[in-house]
Amino acid sequence: IAVFRRMFPNHSMCCQLCNKKGDTKREGDLYGFRKGNHYTLAHLHCASFCPDVHPEKGWGNILKEVNRGKRISCTMCKQPGATIGCSSEKCMNSYHYACAKFTGWSFMRRGRNFFCGKHRHEAGSSVSPSDSDYKDDDDDMAMAAGVGGDGNGNDTNSNGMDDVNNNNN
Repeated sequence: IAVFRRMFPNHSMCCQLCNKKGDTKREGDLYGFRKGNHYTLAHLHCASFCPDVHPEKGWGNILKEVNRGKRISCTMCKQPGATIGCSSEKCMNSYHYACAKFTGWSFMRRGRNFFCGKHRHEAGSSVSPSDSDYKDDDDDMAMAAGVGGDGNGNDTNSNGMDDVNNNNN
């Protein structure tokens, strides 16, 4: 983030997917991503659960997903940047990461394929009450998928994207 701030001192330090500023407990740390001369900022979870982003394979599609998200409004909050669509084949509902969690979905317990409340039955079972509490169980899933670093702010992934240093100083 420090590199991003030096390069773009007047740029808002907010996620280009959910539009929230800085690091947040629910959405995760704010990361800077670069591909060639193109830069973007996104929270860890906002980026990790975009359908065309597979952290275990790299962050190569994050810029594509940010651009796609600019054209998609969230079913819940009506703001742009909603890249997490319902996995039901005919459903057009899309959500931000936090809005999807607010519907009661637990990415840790249920996986990357999100189902909106109307189509939740297609996920195989109903949502238990514990799925709707805002536990940050997704931190473990993101780490298990190879997202993040060594705990000291160092990205340990070799992922094809030049991650801008995630240093909030």
